[in-house]
Amino acid sequence: MCLINRLLSQLRIKMARLLRRTQKESHGKYGVLFMDIDDFKKINDSFGHSVRDLFLIEFANRLRSLIVNGVNIYRLHGDEFVIIIDYEYNVYLLAQSVIELLKEAFLIDGTEFYVNISIGITRGCISNGYYYGDSRFY
Repeated sequence: MCLINRLLSQLRIKMARLLRRTQKESHGKYGVLFMDIDDFKKINDSFGHSVRDLFLIEFANRLRSLIVNGVNIYRLHGDEFVIIIDYEYNVYLLAQSVIELLKEAFLIDGTEFYVNISIGITRGCISNGYYYGDSRFY
């Protein structure tokens, strides 16, 4: 058996709270996109914390452009973001929209950054305490 570390347990608790709130708002049916910026450590290590912070602000601002009623965006930790959406929305179309947002360079302090992200997708519902869903990695 493997014990999880404190950070992972805190992330799981945070996700459980977000999903519980979403369950109440969307009658138990939702979609989740879990996003991680690929090789983000290189930006942090090469350009420092101030550029990293400016990059994350710009990244979050781009994600905000996707917000409509029923779409909630959260930053979990570092370069990890979660979008929780009502079941009525197409989770795969939303993932494609996120990818499109990243095609344009991020201009931070005169330097252009191009990034890729990994997106984990799940759709499903919580019914009587049980989760039913299908997962994909985009």
